[in-house]
Amino acid sequence: MEIALIRKHIFWISLAVVVVITGMLGDYGRELLRYQPDMFVSGEYWRIITAHFVHLSWMHTFFNLAGTAIFSVLFARHLSVLQWWWVLAFCVPASSLAFYFLNPNLDWYVGFSGVLHSILIVGGIMELRKKEGNDRRLALLVLGVITAKLIQEQFWGGMESTTESIIAGKVFVDAHLYGAIFGVICGVFYIISSIFDKRQDESEAL
Repeated sequence: MEIALIRKHIFWISLAVVVVITGMLGDYGRELLRYQPDMFVSGEYWRIITAHFVHLSWMHTFFNLAGTAIFSVLFARHLSVLQWWWVLAFCVPASSLAFYFLNPNLDWYVGFSGVLHSILIVGGIMELRKKEGNDRRLALLVLGVITAKLIQEQFWGGMESTTESIIAGKVFVDAHLYGAIFGVICGVFYIISSIFDKRQDESEAL
């Protein structure tokens, strides 16, 4: 039972381990790993990946890990561990490149909240494959709340002042928007892939 439970949540567990380890590096780790466009241009390309796994503070880390744990309970079962890591492999660098091209005045960035929006969106989209049931309604609720949150952040501002006082830093709301957009792309890709695989299996069965 314990092994089956660990396998079910292995993506979140492995992700949590990575985030905690980078957090233990402290200020040195943040300086070395954060997204910083001038350093990125000068050849420190790892920053487009590592920036999303370091945080402003332990409270910042806790909030993002808590959100990822909620995702794991709700949606992790819809894709394999490898497929979830492929989601990160796409959304993490894509988000950083969006920073570079769309937010040229951004001096630096750290945090997993943008990519957290990606995986929540992907999980919700995969859940929508079900035609009915409480799980599908929950997915619609989650996607609806995220959409409303993104709209509020972009046009009226969110709860940045409260959040900033807790995490000891400024909230970059565009990261949430980019993460959600790339999450939609991944979710649609997996939906199309699953439909194609299903039709292929049906044709082979004939």
